[in-house]
Amino acid sequence: EKDGLLFYKNLLYFPPGKPKIQALQQCHENLAVGHFRVNKTIELISKDFWWPQMWKEVKEYIRTYDTCNRSKVPRHKPHGLLQPLPILERPWASLSMDFIKDLPKSDKCDAILVIVDRFTKMAHFIPTTKAITSVATARLFLRYIFRLHGLPHDIHQNDWFELLPFAEFAYNNSVHASAEQTPFFASYGQHPRMDIQLSNHVKNPTAKDKARYLMDIHKELKEEIHKAQQQYKYYAYQHRVQNPLYQIGDKVWLLRNNFQTSSPCAKLDHQRFGPFTILAKINPVTFKLQLLSTMRIHPVFHVSMLEPYQISPLRGERPSPSPPIEIDDYEEFEVEHVLDSRISRGRLEYLIHWKGYDISDRTWEPAKNLQRAPIKVQEFHKKNPMKPRPENMTTPRGTRRLRGR
Repeated sequence: EKDGLLFYKNLLYFPPGKPKIQALQQCHENLAVGHFRVNKTIELISKDFWWPQMWKEVKEYIRTYDTCNRSKVPRHKPHGLLQPLPILERPWASLSMDFIKDLPKSDKCDAILVIVDRFTKMAHFIPTTKAITSVATARLFLRYIFRLHGLPHDIHQNDWFELLPFAEFAYNNSVHASAEQTPFFASYGQHPRMDIQLSNHVKNPTAKDKARYLMDIHKELKEEIHKAQQQYKYYAYQHRVQNPLYQIGDKVWLLRNNFQTSSPCAKLDHQRFGPFTILAKINPVTFKLQLLSTMRIHPVFHVSMLEPYQISPLRGERPSPSPPIEIDDYEEFEVEHVLDSRISRGRLEYLIHWKGYDISDRTWEPAKNLQRAPIKVQEFHKKNPMKPRPENMTTPRGTRRLRGR
């Protein structure tokens, strides 16, 4: 013992239960040493410190350290096993819809609405525009789908306008991989008549024979679809793993895949954002997250985009703040408080405390950077009427506005 401190072989000794956070921060978080892995961090700590189970605690500390986790690239196969859609009982009970956009204009149209029956794989190609509204899309659905097939149970070149019916015919008259039949044959029990008809000897069946024939086709179709789904699952499972059992309220990392950030080098950028809280479980492999208010993106993600967040036993449950995500070509931090204002070089500036960040991260920002936080600015000036303010903002009576030198 020396000066009230305990030493073990000339190394500062931490008894069991004593906090070692400062030693870990000094040997792992310090910019001068870098965020090394366990072995090198242990080497640094062992020069000055020692405590029981040091290796285990250092390993756990680094495993749950937020800054290191943000830079980690997942080394495992993507989470989330294949979730095949249920096999249907009849044609046109469930549809898939999608738009092909940004085509060369043809007869004032620049997009195609593709609607496919998930059972027979029959498709309709409908010319439209990429600026179509939801109401107009509903009208197209009624005109081209409902009048022919009824209401479904659920909906999941320059002269292309004139050639679209031929493209639709060619698609529906070709054999589909999973059904091993053409959509025409699966839907109607016969092949469409073309210019060259080699089999004109086919007789017209009775209604009963036609119904029985279609039932046999649909039975065979379901068997082929089931076989195809099993093949999809087999090959998909070679490249995927079972996802963690997330629950509502759990915290997760969001992988940066498909997100554009301001970093000029993707290799040096953070690989994960967050952590974010799970708000809802949509299905076994899809979750809704509580994103930042400034992130204008859909908050529902496939489980392959998520990684479990590990709470540090030494740091506690409060995660370190996440850097901003650039969405739609701009990035934003969230303002928690406006603390002060000044005139610097003829420009109005505000002292900002950023949400989730420490006091040391406060910055002076020009007024133009706070256009998306007008309420915070108004609250500040209401409490501090004598501080510098925008010229178009009135000063309460009986107060004198302060100006910079």
